[in-house]
Amino acid sequence: MTINNEVNYMKGLAILLVFIGHAATPTFLERPFLYEIIVQFIYGFNMTVFFIISGFLGNNSNKISNYKEFLKYFKSRCIRLGIPFITFSIITNMLVILLQAIVSKEFNFSHILNMIKTTLIYPESGVMGALWFLYTLLIISIMAPLLYKLSWKIVMPIAILLNILVPKYN
Repeated sequence: MTINNEVNYMKGLAILLVFIGHAATPTFLERPFLYEIIVQFIYGFNMTVFFIISGFLGNNSNKISNYKEFLKYFKSRCIRLGIPFITFSIITNMLVILLQAIVSKEFNFSHILNMIKTTLIYPESGVMGALWFLYTLLIISIMAPLLYKLSWKIVMPIAILLNILVPKYN
C-alpha cells in the first residue's frame, strides 16, 4: 500500500466522520445516550485528523527559504483557501441580506458592515460558521513557514499563551 492510498483512506475516514458528526440530530432534540457518546467521541478527534492530514499534504511549507518563495506560497494559499471562503461568504451573506429584506421589508447598511466584520474577524460566529476550518487552515498554513524558522522553545510558549489569552467565542 502506498502513502497516497493510505492518505486517501484517512481523508475518506475524516470526511465520513465529519459527515456523521454533522448529520447528528440537533442538540435541541433528545438523543439516545449511546448515540450522544458516539457523536461526542467523533467530535473529539475528527477535526484534528482533518488538520493533521492537511498538514501532511501541505508539508512543502518547510522548504520555503526566501521571501520570494514565501510570497508565491502565500498567494497559492490565498487562492486555494481564501478565495473559496470569501466567495461562499459573499454568496451566503447576500442571500441572508436578501431574505432579511424580503421578510422585514427593510434594508440596513449596518447589517452589511456587521456581516463583513463578522466574516473577516470572527468567521466562526457568523453565517459562515460552518466554514471556520477554511479560515483556520488559511491562517495556520500561512504561519507554518514562519514557525518552521523558529525554535520550538519559542513557538511552544507563544502557542500556549495564545491559547490562554485569545478569547474563545461560542
